[in-house]
Amino acid sequence: MKNSIRFKVFERDRFTCQYCGKRVPDIILEADHLLPKSQGGKDTLDNLVTSCFECNRGKAARILINNPNIEYNAPSEAERKERREQLSSYIAWLKEEQENINQQIRYIYKVWADNFSNPIYPNENSVRLFLKSIGLANILEAISITASKNVLSALPYFYGVCHKMRRDSQEGIE
Repeated sequence: MKNSIRFKVFERDRFTCQYCGKRVPDIILEADHLLPKSQGGKDTLDNLVTSCFECNRGKAARILINNPNIEYNAPSEAERKERREQLSSYIAWLKEEQENINQQIRYIYKVWADNFSNPIYPNENSVRLFLKSIGLANILEAISITASKNVLSALPYFYGVCHKMRRDSQEGIE
């Protein structure tokens, strides 16, 4: 069986044994054939189910589809379609959010350039972290505070102002 098919089965079944309900990391997952290969079962998504090692060994090459004690929890085609649509929408939203953050970073760099002749800009990863923790308005305020102090090394001072704002905002939460 191809690893890609096995992973699709695990993903579909939410990395949960469909027989006992145990989840990763407490178990080792396997893809179990509902109709065993020895009886003509194929490596297809509709014939595979996520099983833990113990349940798969206990079931062996038997068919359990008609067993009332087993509830097959795989989502229907409609549910899978809905999940794909939600995932697609989520990915589009993430891309939009990323573009919004990139625009904010470009704006921060423009404001920085307008205030300092120094060609050394704040590190992009640091700016991203500050955007998450203190927001655009506070970063712009930190640039303004730094510019008003007319310090020799603006960048370390700016980082210090941002870190203080971050600490102050976290203390307000606690």
